Amino acid sequence: MSDFNKKTKADRGNSFESGKKLVYDVYYDDSNTDGWSVVNRNYGKGAQPYLEFKGWSAIVGYHNHYSDNQETYIWLKNRQDGRDKVYKAEQLANDASKDLEYNRMSSTGPINTPCKDSDYNKNNEKCNMYYKSVGFKVHIPLNDLFPKGEESTKWSIYIVKKVENKVLYDEMRLPFEFSDLDFNDGKINLSSGINAKQLRMNTEGVLRRAKPREGGLDNRIYFTQGATYQMKTYDQSGVVIWYGVASPKDGGKTKWAASPYWNFAGEIATISYQSTKKTCPDGSVIDSTQKCSIDITIKHKDSGSGKILRTDHKTLKEGTSYTFVPEKKGVFKDSKGNPYVASPSTQKFTGKASKNITLTFTYAVSKPDPSETHHNGGSGQANGSFLWKLWKPQESTNSVILLQNNMKITGDHYQVRNIKYGISVNNVFSQSSSSPLNLQIDADSIKGKTINYSFEYEYTDYSQDNYKCVKQQGKDCLKWQYVNTTPVWEKGETEKWQTTLVADHHRGETIFADEGNSVQQLLVGQDANFNGSPDSISKNDYYETFILPISTTNLISQGWFYFVQNPIQYQVDIPNETWHAIPKVMSYFPVDLDPNLKSKYQNTTGYDYSEYAIPLRIDSVNKAGSSEWNINVISKDDFYLTKNTGMTFSVPHGSSIDTVNQAAKSEYERFTKSTYSDSVLTDGNNHSKYYIPVDVNSKLQPETVYQNMLVLGQLGLSDITFEFGNNFSFQRYLLGSVFDNPLVNEQHDPTIDIENYPHSIVITDDERQQIQKIDFSSFLLHGFRITDGQRIFESIKKILTNLDI
Repeated sequence: MSDFNKKTKADRGNSFESGKKLVYDVYYDDSNTDGWSVVNRNYGKGAQPYLEFKGWSAIVGYHNHYSDNQETYIWLKNRQDGRDKVYKAEQLANDASKDLEYNRMSSTGPINTPCKDSDYNKNNEKCNMYYKSVGFKVHIPLNDLFPKGEESTKWSIYIVKKVENKVLYDEMRLPFEFSDLDFNDGKINLSSGINAKQLRMNTEGVLRRAKPREGGLDNRIYFTQGATYQMKTYDQSGVVIWYGVASPKDGGKTKWAASPYWNFAGEIATISYQSTKKTCPDGSVIDSTQKCSIDITIKHKDSGSGKILRTDHKTLKEGTSYTFVPEKKGVFKDSKGNPYVASPSTQKFTGKASKNITLTFTYAVSKPDPSETHHNGGSGQANGSFLWKLWKPQESTNSVILLQNNMKITGDHYQVRNIKYGISVNNVFSQSSSSPLNLQIDADSIKGKTINYSFEYEYTDYSQDNYKCVKQQGKDCLKWQYVNTTPVWEKGETEKWQTTLVADHHRGETIFADEGNSVQQLLVGQDANFNGSPDSISKNDYYETFILPISTTNLISQGWFYFVQNPIQYQVDIPNETWHAIPKVMSYFPVDLDPNLKSKYQNTTGYDYSEYAIPLRIDSVNKAGSSEWNINVISKDDFYLTKNTGMTFSVPHGSSIDTVNQAAKSEYERFTKSTYSDSVLTDGNNHSKYYIPVDVNSKLQPETVYQNMLVLGQLGLSDITFEFGNNFSFQRYLLGSVFDNPLVNEQHDPTIDIENYPHSIVITDDERQQIQKIDFSSFLLHGFRITDGQRIFESIKKILTNLDI
């Protein structure tokens, strides 16, 4: 290395921002990684022994480490003559970024607050450097260190790290006791002295972790900077080694911290060699004071798993004859107590001892029939519901009863069978199935009757694994093969869920209502729900509710009011249901009508509430909530009033104004036989109005309560028909004689003595005869109002020329 002489002494205890904190680990031999070993390699100079070990190193806090900006070297210095040897380590792809991450919250994923490539000498509280490809593997040629004749020398080990132009070195100290390695009839030793396991905390604020690589900042309990701890264990599962030490403040419990925060108290690591062996003729190496012997190793192995059941060691002098046979059945047993038998049974080894050899006898377990019964446990469990409800297959059809049994098995069983769903009504019907039931039935056929529901199934929680022998040796079966698993129905059980519901619905009925029971609540469905066992039942009733527009109207005089004052309010409990209506009977039965309307609205409905019936219809349905509606009911015809003559008439709902005016003229002239010269009052949009008759022949009198009846049907899921009355009264006549105290006096009764009347006129005989020829057959509208008075007056005025008017 050209920059070797520019190296600077580093220290593990230096700060992150110093640029001189060289941290490293050398891995010990355990289940996570290879330790140090002697292996033969050929790196272009012929096969020779190399001392190999792995580790990682980094100048922490200095700069981001990548595969192309760093190198690791091992520098050896001879303890006797001061010779130097430098070996470049093989770079490995180990990434220590997560292990060295400050404030790490997870074991995977990107590091927190990574440093930029332009950052140098940064404390890891500010940002975290990347430490990629920081692993190394060292290959030291042992013939170079310990050639023949110089085997007993010692070499001190230094580690040199180069990152870009920064070159640091430090004495290598190792907190492990490495086992000696065989080399050239001797032992290679690597040691850091008797204090190797003494670790000193070099940083303030290092958490005493309960586990290696533990994330989070929960405990806030720290090691003491500068204090020395005794290493108890270590963790090499990541790149950076974590050391577990005995913590005095935790009662000697093991607490953990990562390698960068420890200084190793031992001596500088030293590699040494001591020859202690000699080679026997058979090639074995023994102590020089011992005689050569032949070692025979006998292994007893499980032929299936390869597990060594026992290893025997026999030592024989060279040339000694031997015979070995396997152990008898039952000497070895598996973990379940089953005996091993030699397989094949004819094994035998004979010969003479000439070299160290290993003999292997193979065995197989003599296994009993593994067929067995299993029990999963548990009990019969099911979820679901039994239900009846009124339901409309189509909007224009009568409601039917929908019956449902949709139970579902939720028990954890090995197998089930004989699943049975049942619904029945005594003396009406009975139906069962192996699948859920969803039935439609005539609502009247089970009205008021008890519905029986049931669900049952048979189950077993027991199963039998069945095997057959496929490898037989004498009376022993060495291998069983699985055939199948079958249910054990002999241990089966049956569970049953059942209950009854009563179909107390009101479909097709007629209900008479008044102001005292304007709210009508009708049962339209029931269900029974189960959640597990048969006794986990809960029942619900579902209703539809009508608030009827029953009203009382008190007027000052003979005015008008709406046929239906308010909307019908409707609400239904069944989820996802809506408003339904089949308007078969929708009529308004007034006590009396104006004479011109009586023939048009003669009662032909079959209801005898009145001589007259005005057809009604549903005008609009407005949603008032998730399951609530307002239903507006109006007359099929619109009713109007002429302005001057006060005649009521009707036209189909929604007729144009031209049609309305034409109907007024036509109706007036038809009924009065007089020429129409009036106009129509058309204020407002709602002409569903009942005008109280003002005809003198009407039976309606002031200060008297009358009732106009309504019949509305069929409504809702119940196809219900409601009959109710709306009361009305008026205080005074609208028109009439002054003696009747009307609002408007149009009948001029004599109020003075006519004998003293000051006005008079003389009619000649000729004028009398002409007057007699005038048609005085006028129609009296409302029974008193002349419809053609102006015509008669003009005719008389022409005859009586001396009439001063």
